[in-house]
Amino acid sequence: MAKLVNFSSRKNGKKAVYADSNSVGNLCRYVVGESGKHSEDEILGIGAYGVDDHGTTQKMAGQMQIVQHAYGIERRGGRRMAHMCLSVTEEEFGSLGCNEELLMGYFADCARDIFDMGYQEVYGVHLNQRSPDHENCAFAHMHMAVNSINYESGRKFHMTKKEFMDEEEA
Repeated sequence: MAKLVNFSSRKNGKKAVYADSNSVGNLCRYVVGESGKHSEDEILGIGAYGVDDHGTTQKMAGQMQIVQHAYGIERRGGRRMAHMCLSVTEEEFGSLGCNEELLMGYFADCARDIFDMGYQEVYGVHLNQRSPDHENCAFAHMHMAVNSINYESGRKFHMTKKEFMDEEEA
């Protein structure tokens, strides 16, 4: 159902993005709507797997950084986070009976798949602003801030768009 619309780990084929320690908190704040780039009414809900989602965004980011530090991210270098975005159209939302709770559950299940692979994650479900110039845009989307370090093995997160979508269809 959902379409993966963004899966970024590099910018224009160059240096890895999200490679410094500040990027962990910055991406988490963006995903949950605390960066000032989204209005409050755009955020349908937030959640997390592998971190305490009842704490502050800073605490969630800090828990990801503990895992990164434990597996030597400072020595290894590279990206610290993966940023993914799944979207659904208004028609797909209709197939859920226009039920926001079911939409949140659907997106939470998608996010859970990443956690089940061993990666901490913070996610936020955003409703798109409805305006005449955006009538063809997706109805809702979920941003996922994924720790690039597996909390069980220390392995880096590697997954192509195709692999992710194949996982979702399974």
